Amino acid sequence: MRRHRQLLWVFAGALLVRLVLLVARSDYVVHDEGYYLLIARNLAAGHGFSLNGLPHVALSPHQPLLVAGLTLAGMPLLWASRLLAAVAGALLVVPVAFLARWWYGERAGLAAARSAPEPRCSPARSARSAGRCGRLSRSPAS
Repeated sequence: MRRHRQLLWVFAGALLVRLVLLVARSDYVVHDEGYYLLIARNLAAGHGFSLNGLPHVALSPHQPLLVAGLTLAGMPLLWASRLLAAVAGALLVVPVAFLARWWYGERAGLAAARSAPEPRCSPARSARSAGRCGRLSRSPAS
């Protein structure tokens, strides 16, 4: 039970960091976020999974469906998308903790969860900026 409580605190911390970063980010839209927002808006308006009036099958349906649901519940479209991203990113500490515990033991699980996905080190970052993350930088010897 203690382990689950610690993992819950790590999740809460990861979520708090992501929420603060999302508030500081402002309202600009980057990469595929615009496409997902348009699809979610069309879903919420009853136009189906479409872009520019045409059916769309290239992007995953889960994010637009969840964002459209949050939008229909009264949340602004952009913030619904960002809240979903923050919660999904923070939830990554759970599988990281369980996999590390399974592979390396009890203590490694919580340690891995604490260092698990830092927002600035996400896989979506470019290779050029990923080198700034301590875990991904090369050692001087290499």
